[in-house]
Amino acid sequence: MKRVLVFGTFDLIHPGHINFLRQARRRGRWLIVSIARDGFVSHMKKRAPVHTEHERLTRILETRLVKEAYLADEEIGTYAVIREAKPDIICLGHDQDMLKDNLLNWLREQKIEIPVVTLSAHKAHRYKSSKIRK
Repeated sequence: MKRVLVFGTFDLIHPGHINFLRQARRRGRWLIVSIARDGFVSHMKKRAPVHTEHERLTRILETRLVKEAYLADEEIGTYAVIREAKPDIICLGHDQDMLKDNLLNWLREQKIEIPVVTLSAHKAHRYKSSKIRK
């Protein structure tokens, strides 16, 4: 059973998120999500999330596409979820370039070999949390 890990905020779950989760799920049978912490969201997006991290964790599980969900580490870039979830593959969104660079460096430093795949966007001009929020 191939385990697939994705990362995200998943604040306002929209069709772009559902498409992302479905694309990731097609890469394996067991989908695992790491949910960004509230402090990280506030720092990176310069605004507080609409839903708390615990609400977002519950909501992502309610999609029924996800088998496991974790809150991300408090300390950015430590990736404890990788050691805990033991994914066979990591899928990232089309807009997660900064995460990809950081993650690939961390994997290299830790001497962990896990394929990292960037998934395609689903109507990014329409389904992006920042656009939906307005």
